This record gives sequence, C-alpha cells and structure tokens, in this order.
Amino acid sequence: MTAGQCIQVSNDHGDALHKWLAVARLKASLPLAVLHVDAHNDLDVPAGGSKAWRHKLLWKHNATLRQEMVSSVDLASFQIGAVHAGIVDRIIWVRQGESPCTHSVMNLSYNPVASTFEDSVLLSNTEYDAASEHDAWTSGSYAFHEIPEGMLGVPAVARTVRHLLDRTYILDVDLDFFVHSAAKPSRLGVSWALASSTFPSDCTELLLSCRRWSDARCTLWRDLDAVSSDHSPRDMETDNSGEGSDRDAHSSGEAAEVQQWRSCIHAFEEWQRPFPPMPGLHAAERSIVADQMHQPTPLLDPGEIARSIVRLEMLLRTLSSPPAAITIARSIDGFTRIFDVAALETEVISMVTRVWYGARTPCVSYSAGTAPLEALQWLHSIDFSASRLRMSDRALHSLDALQGLHVP
Repeated sequence: MTAGQCIQVSNDHGDALHKWLAVARLKASLPLAVLHVDAHNDLDVPAGGSKAWRHKLLWKHNATLRQEMVSSVDLASFQIGAVHAGIVDRIIWVRQGESPCTHSVMNLSYNPVASTFEDSVLLSNTEYDAASEHDAWTSGSYAFHEIPEGMLGVPAVARTVRHLLDRTYILDVDLDFFVHSAAKPSRLGVSWALASSTFPSDCTELLLSCRRWSDARCTLWRDLDAVSSDHSPRDMETDNSGEGSDRDAHSSGEAAEVQQWRSCIHAFEEWQRPFPPMPGLHAAERSIVADQMHQPTPLLDPGEIARSIVRLEMLLRTLSSPPAAITIARSIDGFTRIFDVAALETEVISMVTRVWYGARTPCVSYSAGTAPLEALQWLHSIDFSASRLRMSDRALHSLDALQGLHVP
C-alpha cells in the first residue's frame, strides 16, 4: 500500500469515486484497473443531466468539479463515471456463483449536448484472448471481466486475473458479496417503512427526496444529526430565543417549511423511541437500524463467509503488488443488513491486513455520514426473539463504552 493511504469505508458505494479521484490525482500513469468484489457488477451509466462530465479533463485541478462528479453517480454507476473520467479502463468483477467467466470489451459514448451516456458491447468471450481484446480495444473504452467466485480455484483463471492486475489497480469490496439468499434484507432500503402511517406524508416526501439514502449531504439527514447533537426536538418547540423570533418573522412559506421540518424530527424521534440508544450512528444509519429491527432476517453462514475469505485471500497473495487504494462499501441501504456489517467489515480488513500490512495496523477512514466500525460492534450482538428486541450483556457493555464516542 502507498504510504499514507487509508482504507476508505462508506455506506454508499458511490462514495468510492471520491477516493478513486483522490488517488488518481497522485498517479502519473492513468488509467487504472479495478478488482471489484461485489454481488453486483455496478455498470450502470450515470444519470443524464449533470454538466460535470462535459469537463472531464479538468477534474485534476478543480475540486468543485470532482465533487460534482461524485454527486452525479450512485452505487451502481460510479465505475462508469470513473471510466469516462479516464481513471479506469479495466474492471475485473469477482462475483458470487460458479458459472463460466466472460471477458468483454465495451464502448462508452457520451453526448455532451444531452449530457447522457450509452454503453455497448464490442466483444464478449468465455475465454480470455489478449489478441482479440487488443483488436476490439481500438474502438473500445474499457475491458470488463466477469469472474465467478467458484472459478478462482481454477489455475488458468487465477493466472488470467493475475495477468490482468499486473499493473496499478484499486481493490474495491462491497460487503454484499458475502450476503447470500435469506441473509439479505427483506426489502431494499427503508423507504417502505417511511411511507407508512408512522410518518407524516410531507415528511416522507422529504426523506425520499434524498438522492442517495445514506448521503450525509442530504439536508434532512444533516439537520437531524445536528438536532441529535445539539438539542432535542422538544427544545426546539419551546425555543424563545431571538432566533425563534426571527423565524416567526419569516414568510408564511418559510414558516410552513420550518414546521414541516419539526414534524419530521418529532416523527423520527417517536419511531425510534422503542429502541435502545444508538451512540455514534448518523441519522440515516439509525433509521436503518430501526427499520431492520422489524425484519429478523436469518444470520449469515460463518462457514460460507470463511470460504469466500479464503478464496479471495489466496488470489490477493498471488498478485505482484498491493493495490493503490482499497475501498469498502457497506451497502446498508438495501443489500447488507446493518447488523451484519461489523462482522463482515472486520473479516475483510483482517484479510487485507494479513496480505499486505503484516504486524502494522491499517489506517481506516470513513466517508461523510458513515459511522466508524466501533460504533457498529454492539449491533452484531442483538438477538431477536418473538419479534421483541433482546440485547446480550456484551452488547450492553459495548453501548456503555460508546457513550463518549465522537463521530466526525
């Protein structure tokens, strides 16, 4: 690993692009390859309309443009955004399953007038052929390799992956790679819960207006976090300070918006009242905890996780060099239960530590709105029984220890 490079952890996979842009700025030779370990290929094209992509060659020298690029992608389109920006030209997707590999060359086109993307397949083979790839690449944008996890033990496949990564690359891991069948959340995200009668309809509209559920830049989450840190909603309702008087002097439209804001905070507080305190978690994360407590999904299979970790570790140990960066996505808003994150994240960080860090402890940083691993440890100890929450002594002890935890 490059000195000073921290493992980047985020709730939303789209935030990985922020780290990739930062790393790419320091590299004299671009583009890079990506080893993408995920249950999904994440090859959607970015939504149209953003003007950030018209100036793709300026991102190295313009922080505002880089932020606009990150904001315009999501958990499924960040890789294609990286391709268009010239950061990435080869993606090796290690996915669940046992079926054959595929090796493709893709062409990505961009219409600057409409600000839209189109992606097309130029070549697709089940066996890797460097000559065919070279010929197709003359009119292509990037190569995409689909490698089922079960094929990693095949010597020829392992050799191909090693060959493809014999260059500067990024290791990108989504924790949902380790989540199979019944262990997945019973619904995608918490939007259904928020659309229930628990929340006022105007509050539901505000919540669902967040472009990405766990995006800390979403105004409502930011305000909820501020209220949780500074004072309770009850304090706000009885606020007789000068600030309150100023608010009363606002126009009727602004006053209605403030009242709507207060109603949402009150509804959020009421929704979480039956649950234990959640020190160290951000508002979006607390809402997911509360929602998933209503869906006692079976726990992950430790044996299945261990087999996947062993397969990945064997592959990583054969690579000629460590990655230029490591990004980890939790995908707690629909594909990984937040209760399973601590165990899975610990396994992944332990794996890369064994391979590349030895006795050193890796530096880990967290994207905005993403709680540190320590703040999630107690969730793994929660047990469900007869639809009622029970907490083990270990979980209660962890909660006590977290009371003073500072969340950046």
